[in-house]
Amino acid sequence: MTTKFNKATDEKFRKRKNNILKKGDELRLLCGADVFILLRRKGRYYTYKSTDQPSWPPTLEKIDQSYPPPVKKTPIEFDQGLKSEHKKML
Repeated sequence: MTTKFNKATDEKFRKRKNNILKKGDELRLLCGADVFILLRRKGRYYTYKSTDQPSWPPTLEKIDQSYPPPVKKTPIEFDQGLKSEHKKML
């Protein structure tokens, strides 16, 4: 049973990983955005960079010092958003 669960979870991750990397490329193409995506699972890293510029992505220090200030999201903020959306539906 655990093997089945692991295979299903691995397959779900593979599909979602491919989708998020594809969405990053769509943002680059359709909106002209510079995109950097970093995923880590089971110690393995997956990255997407929309440009080969050596200065991309900027360091976290540069991002924190930029103006306008960066918009940062955490899982808790998304969870709260889902809860409020659910309340609206009730």
